[in-house]
Amino acid sequence: MKLFTGLSDVEVVAESFIDASEVYMDGIWKNGELQWSSMSRNHISPLSAVQGGVLAAHILDRRRYEVLFQQAETLAGQALASLDAPDCVFHLEAFTEDSGLTFGECAIRLPGALSPQVNKLTFGVDLFDVEISLALGEEVPRPLDGGAPERFYGYILLRRPKVGNVTQEDFERNFPERNFRFDEIQYASSPDAPVGPYGRVGQAIVSDPDELKLQRTIEEIVRFNEAGGGCGPVRN
Repeated sequence: MKLFTGLSDVEVVAESFIDASEVYMDGIWKNGELQWSSMSRNHISPLSAVQGGVLAAHILDRRRYEVLFQQAETLAGQALASLDAPDCVFHLEAFTEDSGLTFGECAIRLPGALSPQVNKLTFGVDLFDVEISLALGEEVPRPLDGGAPERFYGYILLRRPKVGNVTQEDFERNFPERNFRFDEIQYASSPDAPVGPYGRVGQAIVSDPDELKLQRTIEEIVRFNEAGGGCGPVRN
């Protein structure tokens, strides 16, 4: 084995591994100020999803995580100001540690997966529309703060289980509507169905008036998906 000589035209940056839960902030930056933002929590890291896990996230309740939101807004302001960011939609990721938030990354772009959709459903803020308006130089009014949303939304990128098999009807039968509901579910159980990023063969958008209950429900659906229908409570 030949050791790396250090001579390369590619710059390498090595960072310490952070074993902590990850949150992300999506928002609107305009005139050098934070105009609007929301925060979501990943149920697993995207890296774990690439390695076979089920990617899922949900919107956090500002009333329950007031200090965390304040820290994230401060971090976003510092990062975007340092980048001399133009008017934009942004996506910032950070790790939650006992000492506070640890910066992960900040990108001047729309969030990925189904984050724009759950933001629109939860708050009525269409980040796609905002991105287009900013690119065209149109005026974008600051979104109104309507207080706590009526329902909190999250998403799951459903994948083919490693063992067993499930269908869309299995998901719907095992998780019938109560306060929780499937606002959208699509699942292709055929072995010939195309596989997208993160092993995705389907997706679900779910909601609940209680953010903590929504989190637990998403975790149950993920376990059901991973086990090929071999676990997961039937809700009556």
